[in-house]
Amino acid sequence: MKNIILIATDLVVTNLSMTAQEKPKDPAQRKARMEKQQSTVEQRAQKNVNQLNAEVKLTQEQQVKVKELAIVRIKKADEIRAKYKDQPESKEVAKKELESVRKEFKTGVKAVLTNEQIQILKEKKKANKDAKDAAKQNPEELFEVAD
Repeated sequence: MKNIILIATDLVVTNLSMTAQEKPKDPAQRKARMEKQQSTVEQRAQKNVNQLNAEVKLTQEQQVKVKELAIVRIKKADEIRAKYKDQPESKEVAKKELESVRKEFKTGVKAVLTNEQIQILKEKKKANKDAKDAAKQNPEELFEVAD
């Protein structure tokens, strides 16, 4: 009888210790977050420029201007995040401040882009939105089972 109780207790303790260990939710997200924290403001701004350049083919002059705007946005966003870091009750206030910084950045970028480039971005945004909406309506299509 003692052996059965001992084995059952051992199983419960083992199970609890295994579930108590925190596992990373998504290794790719964790790695991206760590790289973001380790990269400099200029590197993060250059990444923004590269992403935009891949979509609309920026000129050298546009790349410089967009990078300057991105550096300003990143610095402001980092300041806001640092300001509200240990204040979970102020999360909504921080979100609103970050949203205003994002809008300011988007406005600045639109001023740098040509009308054709803005149109390309709008079309890509619409295509992405349509794809998301379609995925929400038919989630089974994302996970088609091969017969």
